[in-house]
Amino acid sequence: MTAQKLKKVVRISTTLVIVFIVFAVIMITYQLVKINTLNKRLAELDRQSASLTQTAEQLERGIEIRQTSSYIEQTAREQYNLSAEGDKIYIQQ
Repeated sequence: MTAQKLKKVVRISTTLVIVFIVFAVIMITYQLVKINTLNKRLAELDRQSASLTQTAEQLERGIEIRQTSSYIEQTAREQYNLSAEGDKIYIQQ
């Protein structure tokens, strides 16, 4: 192999290695940006999940309270003017 051919092979090899390194750096950078974006989305979804869990717990407590006999009785008295057996009813004129 002549010196000129050897120089040409070295130049092509060097160019290919540089192109590969540039490509690898670009791909790694892209993947890091994508990972960062996904991590931000995950954090947002975690916040939403916590908020929805808290709302669900509050709604469940509200349902439990509204199913008690004392709540039902109070609502019947206040909203529908009903009375229980044995209650004394006073009518204002």
